[in-house]
Amino acid sequence: MLKRGQNPREILEGHRERGPKKYFYTQEDLAEAFEMTRGALRVAMARGQVDPESLQSIVEYFVRRQGERLVEEHAESLRGLVEEARSLTGLEE
Repeated sequence: MLKRGQNPREILEGHRERGPKKYFYTQEDLAEAFEMTRGALRVAMARGQVDPESLQSIVEYFVRRQGERLVEEHAESLRGLVEEARSLTGLEE
């Protein structure tokens, strides 16, 4: 137990200053999370689509990419559902 006035940094070997936890990531980490190459990530950064220094920008870009991917993956089945709905309701394009 520390006595009043003792400096824990001098006495306790594993002591560290408390503060907010900081996280670090590289462009390679982001490219992997976005499922894209580092080159494609650099292009997206150059176009202003994502700012690697802003967590909000990273999350927004990730969500946009996931939405686009879902639409691409399911576009044909979505078109089929729209066509079926149109034929059932008698509505034309």
